[in-house]
Amino acid sequence: MFSTRVLPLIFLTCGCICGQSTPVFIAADVHKFAQSGPRALIGLFPESNHYELHGATMIDFITRAWGVNAGEIAGGPAWLGAERFELVAVVPNGANTDGIKRMLQGMLAERFGLAVHSETRPVSAFTIQVAKAGVKMKKSAGAQQQSCQSVQGERLPAGGSYTSFICKNTTVPQFAEWAQTQVAGYLAGTSLVDRTNLHDAWNFTLQFLQPNQLATAHVEGGSFFDAAEKQLGLKIASTKIPLPVIVVDKVDENPSATSPEVLKLLAGPTAFEVAVIRTSPPDSRPQGSKNIFPDGRIEFRYSTLQEIIRTAWRIFDDRIAGAPSFVSTHHFDISAKAPSQESAAGFSLASEETMLRKLLEDRFKLVAHNEDRMGDVLALVASKPKLKTADPDNRPGCRTAPPSNPVRNRMLVCQSVTMSQFVDELPNFAGGYFDGKPAVDSTGIVGSFDLTLNFSGFGIWQRANAAKAVGTGDTPPGFSDPISLQDAIQQQLGLKLEVQKRPVTVLVIDHINETPTEN
Repeated sequence: MFSTRVLPLIFLTCGCICGQSTPVFIAADVHKFAQSGPRALIGLFPESNHYELHGATMIDFITRAWGVNAGEIAGGPAWLGAERFELVAVVPNGANTDGIKRMLQGMLAERFGLAVHSETRPVSAFTIQVAKAGVKMKKSAGAQQQSCQSVQGERLPAGGSYTSFICKNTTVPQFAEWAQTQVAGYLAGTSLVDRTNLHDAWNFTLQFLQPNQLATAHVEGGSFFDAAEKQLGLKIASTKIPLPVIVVDKVDENPSATSPEVLKLLAGPTAFEVAVIRTSPPDSRPQGSKNIFPDGRIEFRYSTLQEIIRTAWRIFDDRIAGAPSFVSTHHFDISAKAPSQESAAGFSLASEETMLRKLLEDRFKLVAHNEDRMGDVLALVASKPKLKTADPDNRPGCRTAPPSNPVRNRMLVCQSVTMSQFVDELPNFAGGYFDGKPAVDSTGIVGSFDLTLNFSGFGIWQRANAAKAVGTGDTPPGFSDPISLQDAIQQQLGLKLEVQKRPVTVLVIDHINETPTEN
């Protein structure tokens, strides 16, 4: 039996889908992403009607444009999962999710010449089947409106709480569709498909632990999969089944150029219309918070100048040099409003940073410049490499996969990647270990490889070490067998990730006032 999911037969040309007009972005700029390091796949800025993807691959674009998972994209050239792009676009007022998908489809056709079609192929997926013990849900009388919501459940003795799904008058396919986004940490981008043949609607509550809690909760059988079987009588298993996939027939690696008129429209404001800066009260909380409001206001609460500088230049603390001590000790509340725009541009991530820099220059008399200095980087070096030569049929790219060990809760699967591509991807999946340090390839190894890396997330690794430090020396319950990123790379790949000194670009503070000018 095939999936009930349907993807239309699609051949895209500029501005149309199967003969129907397509909603389009008011303005859009897309080009190759020049920066290295973590991506910023942001999506919609509802405050300014901006839709932005920074560092997105073509696979990322297609997953968002068609609402599919990466494993449901086939065909196309090898660079689809490796080459990165940046998109800044403006959507019409009131645009919904389906409209934005169609705008992305039209943009990809127009700017990249993308042509695709849908067909059914066997792909990896999670299926829902009735467990041996039978269904444990209660049939709905049908009088209630269909709904599923996620709420905080029972508190845990070790801190935190369960997540509870409360579903009313809900079919299993409806539950599967809703859970696809709500338990993404378990599914890792893989489809969840109903195979129960149950046609009734049900009322039920499902209580489980999120993946990042499994290691510390000291609770057996608390995962989403275990809970579904024990509480609902639904068994979820990984398998291969026929599903509709998007097949890439044609795509250009270099997008067509953005016109000067569109770039001018997208430029956005360069300075706040008004800004009020005050010293924070000593008991202010939460520390370092930032909020953006629909009317164009940006507010910082109990934030240091260092935090604001870091936001304005999108850099980490160790990339700021020459700053006097007060930049990290004095706290300020800032309320600033972007000017009303005649154009549709509004403010974006880039214009927000431009306005913050201008604010610091005007009110704190900040003078700064970029300079290359010797600094720490994390370099990947060869030790005793244990690398598997790539299958030439695999498309280059890295993705997460569901881990079997809740303490070693990060599973990274890379296919057909060079060492340089692997190093470039690492901060996207293990940012806490890098703490803003650049990652560089110093292995000297050439060729492409298929890699699997299983390690503990930085937070779990820190908590496990802290728990062992105050204990008896034995690994506490719930922290069995943690492994750091560095140890996992050495043990599983025969490589080393070590700190080295290299020239890095830092922001040098030449001058900054301790207090701002008058409001």
